[in-house]
Amino acid sequence: AAGGDRDRDGRGHARANPLAGLVPGRDPVADALGGSLSVGRLFGTDGIRGVANVDLRPPLAHALGRAVAHQLAGPDGALVVGRDTRRSGGMRVAAISAGAASMGTDVRIAGVLPTPALAFLSGGGAFAAGIMVSASHNPADDNGLKVLDSRGFKLDEPAEDALEQLIWRAEELGGPRNGGIGRITDGA
Repeated sequence: AAGGDRDRDGRGHARANPLAGLVPGRDPVADALGGSLSVGRLFGTDGIRGVANVDLRPPLAHALGRAVAHQLAGPDGALVVGRDTRRSGGMRVAAISAGAASMGTDVRIAGVLPTPALAFLSGGGAFAAGIMVSASHNPADDNGLKVLDSRGFKLDEPAEDALEQLIWRAEELGGPRNGGIGRITDGA
């Protein structure tokens, strides 16, 4: 199915590989991101979604922060991160922010707000991108990561594909020394 749905369960989540711990030769990059995912594409219909701390672990959010900073913001850019009220949201925001700051990108944490409000902030001119941590109407154990561009719009599929390639190689992207690390601040 289009959009990576072939490797997702009925709710659009990336399916974890239940045999990952038993199969020799599993993917070390996926393991480094917090587990081996059996996916053809991370991004589904509305971002990256899955069960918090099972399918979506902090290393994946960290890698997304690095990839978004590299592809959309750059070392002198800024991105804004928002979340819903799910328990796992703070953990995801921290991981995304650390990843982006490690690339030299400043991060503004907007806190708890609806996705349209983050889209408004992302498109307001001060930010190169936004990342919303939310799984919308899905069950409370789930969470998701939605990337917005500098206009406040969801990324198109080719941009998501390019971003996904960076996620899988996020640790190869390097980063600045201490003086070039991005700043993380609260409040948009």
